[in-house]
Amino acid sequence: MKKKITLIPGDGVGLEIMGAAKDIIDASTNNIEWEEVTAGNAAYEKFGSLLPLHTIRSIKRNKIAFKGPTTTPFEEGFKYNNITLKQMFNLLNNLSTNIDDAAIFEPVNGSETNIAGQNIANPTEAILSGIMMLKYIGEDEAASKIDKALNEVLKNKNLHTKDIGGRLDTDEFKDEIIKRLN
Repeated sequence: MKKKITLIPGDGVGLEIMGAAKDIIDASTNNIEWEEVTAGNAAYEKFGSLLPLHTIRSIKRNKIAFKGPTTTPFEEGFKYNNITLKQMFNLLNNLSTNIDDAAIFEPVNGSETNIAGQNIANPTEAILSGIMMLKYIGEDEAASKIDKALNEVLKNKNLHTKDIGGRLDTDEFKDEIIKRLN
């Protein structure tokens, strides 16, 4: 039976890095069903809320969320989504593992809107968050395959993304990991 997981791509580079991580997870296991929802600036523009009710309901229903970086307006009166989610779901610090309600796995990078849409963001943190999520739900084999493939890619300096001295873009980096999953 497939495990249903709330996917929140986020804002900025979140769309790219979470998309890459999701594709890698999907290539490693057929046991995940994604329910994609919005949060952050994209949600605010579409629904008038940084954390719409349908997103909260999805997290409560599925008990697991894979969340990308979100942007919070700097205007007075806005609360960071991460703070709201941690309070709402009784989460612990940056681990984002649950005490009783839900588990939210997320990379620590920001939305980096200055490079969004350029396909140059490094998805490593999102991939590592995905590995942690897979272990949490008992998909140890998939987590191990991704971890091994990621380490193989990171050992080869020719396969790095541009931000760490390589030549690959986000999609190329993702593809190199997927090639090594088997």
